[in-house]
Amino acid sequence: MPLCVPPQTPALRGSNHLLVSRRAGAPSLLRRSRKLLERYREVHLHGLGAAIAPTITIAAQLVLESGGALVASASTSTETLLDRSIEQGGAHEDEDVDRWAEEDGEERGVSASPDDPMEECPADGEEASSRSLLRLSSAVHIRIYPT
Repeated sequence: MPLCVPPQTPALRGSNHLLVSRRAGAPSLLRRSRKLLERYREVHLHGLGAAIAPTITIAAQLVLESGGALVASASTSTETLLDRSIEQGGAHEDEDVDRWAEEDGEERGVSASPDDPMEECPADGEEASSRSLLRLSSAVHIRIYPT
């Protein structure tokens, strides 16, 4: 049976969580990370897809700057994303993945197997002309904490 509705999990949100976007500049992300480390004992960085490399770079920079006072612990996951496409004048306008967990354009799911079949299916309450597409994307989750 094809997967049509992504399983729901709690969003990775909290005052000590930073969701990294590939569009955000490294200096501003480093500045925000430093401010979070001043307020909290540990900070969690999350990056999805194209934001994985910048997320790792920011974590490495924070650990390097700390002179051994901080440690980073990383884990990875495969996230199920729901892209909503709306047909307008025969063209599809897809929501941008960079807004992962920051806006309602996409919903986060649990880890899924790459072998799970994906198919287009109408979203609840939408007409058949407006379609949704489920897909998988890699993610990194990095916890930064004192040694």
